[in-house]
Amino acid sequence: MPVRRVERIMIRPGHANYLACHRYCSAARKVANATLYHMRQALFAEAPISASQADKLLKKEHKDVYQLLPSAGGATDDADSRRRLEGLARGER
Repeated sequence: MPVRRVERIMIRPGHANYLACHRYCSAARKVANATLYHMRQALFAEAPISASQADKLLKKEHKDVYQLLPSAGGATDDADSRRRLEGLARGER
């Protein structure tokens, strides 16, 4: 099996965007872990669910975590998304 090489970017605590990156990565990790947990529990119950079904389940049960993540619509240059990102960088929720 060939080795897949990827670029690793290190953002250290002294970087200007460190706090925002740290918060987004933590939120993404929490969503991924919760998704895998629900999929694993469904598998153990012999009623496996797809990633899409797990996503819908998490959107209902963990709205607070989902709101921390940037959305595809947030990639546009809208003022509300920018304010939310700047607030996360300052440590606001």
